[in-house]
Amino acid sequence: MKLRSRLSLYTLIISGFSFFVSVIILVTFDYSVSDSPKFNSKSRGHKVEQKAPISQPLVQKQNGSSKLLPTVDLTLISRLIDDKLNNAQFMDKLISINPIDEINFDSESLSIQSTHHDRPESIWNIAANWINAREIIPENASNLDSITRLMVESKIVKSSIPSKGTQLKVMLVLDGNQQVLFKPMRFPRDHIINGEPYAGSDRHNGEIVAFHLSRILNLRTAPITVGRRLHVTKELKSTASANLLATFLTQTDLTDCFYGRCLYCNQRDYICPNQKDGFLEGALVLMFPSRFRLERVRSPWQRTYKTKVKAKWEIDGLYCYNRVVPVLTIQRILDLIDTSIFDYLLGNADRHHYEIFRGTPESAILLIDNGKSFGNPFKDELSILAPLYQCCLVRRSTYRRLLTVEKNGLSNLIETFTRKDPLYPLLTGEHLFALDRRLKQILALIDICLDEKGESKVFQ
Repeated sequence: MKLRSRLSLYTLIISGFSFFVSVIILVTFDYSVSDSPKFNSKSRGHKVEQKAPISQPLVQKQNGSSKLLPTVDLTLISRLIDDKLNNAQFMDKLISINPIDEINFDSESLSIQSTHHDRPESIWNIAANWINAREIIPENASNLDSITRLMVESKIVKSSIPSKGTQLKVMLVLDGNQQVLFKPMRFPRDHIINGEPYAGSDRHNGEIVAFHLSRILNLRTAPITVGRRLHVTKELKSTASANLLATFLTQTDLTDCFYGRCLYCNQRDYICPNQKDGFLEGALVLMFPSRFRLERVRSPWQRTYKTKVKAKWEIDGLYCYNRVVPVLTIQRILDLIDTSIFDYLLGNADRHHYEIFRGTPESAILLIDNGKSFGNPFKDELSILAPLYQCCLVRRSTYRRLLTVEKNGLSNLIETFTRKDPLYPLLTGEHLFALDRRLKQILALIDICLDEKGESKVFQ
């Protein structure tokens, strides 16, 4: 009897232990299956929280909800832009845009009327009187053709080397005592600059296109620029100052070649005219009257120009709010954002400083020195847009203008505006295609900001 009782007790204990082990195994299995990415939540009758995909927000708002911008992750920004451009709803939005009424790009508004004057001084005075704190030329510059034609046809009275600069340039004085800066051609139109986004010598055609792009975007703060072919012997060498003349080579077959004086100028990097006709093409930039003094300001988004050293804005996603907003006016910040849009379209990653009118607090940013444009049509340097994607601000007028330009086709407008230039065509098909591509990317980025913050916080 005692033996049977003991056996029953042992059996009960063993059964209890087996049940306990079974429970542990089941619970462990349940947790392991629930954590598995292959787990089908529907088969268990409850929902399992999925892991966030890689394109999900990286920065957290104070209320706990997630957001994507601002960031310094260019790979993320590129992916977000691509996703937006592959979004049918966004693309339909671009296709369905109606041009804004007050911005007219019809043939009449694009044709530039000529006005003839007896004396060149009167034409130069027209350009000088256009300038004010917020623009260099008016929206309806009816005498622009007279000014650019005079820049091309005027007799060169004197040529010399400018006192400052990193690239080869020549200062010319035209009939009527007007100064213009001559930036000679370094590369053919189809030359591609590889390496860093700011690499290579200045591209003269970039200066000319930049002037017209400034007009198209309604910024109108780039100096008047036109192409011209100079006869080196008859027009340049014969009027050269002693300091310029000293940089002409003395070798028998290179006597019309010169290297100038600048930070990066040297005797091995000289420029020669066309061997067939003796002409050298370049961009002529109309200089401001002496009463306008310029102030050079370091850009908050300046690069370090060192491959292994990043600037603060390249590592701090909140750079705009922490470093820029506290020290600059909203107007200046919006000007910097407009400038970044302008530079991104051009592919100009070399805006380390910017110029404003000295003693004029409300001065616009003057879009001077655009020679590093159009280096590589196959590369889109998103870091140029840092002011836009870090601040997520833009003028409503800028956005509306971009939409209208997109509707009309930026490459078509560039072709229309530059067709009268003596050096036309100024851009290859690849560069024209890059302009259209980059404009869509900018609009996609603004749309991402709108998704993040809403119109009331993005548009100014």
